[in-house]
Amino acid sequence: MNRGEYMHLLGEKTALTRMIADTPEDDVIDRASLMARLNAVERALEAERSRVRDGAHRACSDQVEANCEQPLLATSPHPSRDPGPR
Repeated sequence: MNRGEYMHLLGEKTALTRMIADTPEDDVIDRASLMARLNAVERALEAERSRVRDGAHRACSDQVEANCEQPLLATSPHPSRDPGPR
């Protein structure tokens, strides 16, 4: 999903929420239809958020793993204290 599609779903969620609030409770069929679509939109948004979170986590894990390929020796400079040779 690209950013435009994501933004479209956010806008649709807002519109559906307003439409549900404006629909009388005795319009059962209309409300049920709007609620079903709102649930589908919310699931799509959550799926995208999970995909992005998982991707970010995976990228961070890959970076940490790449940094850990070589062992840290006891004589290695501490990265935050010693900038090393210049």
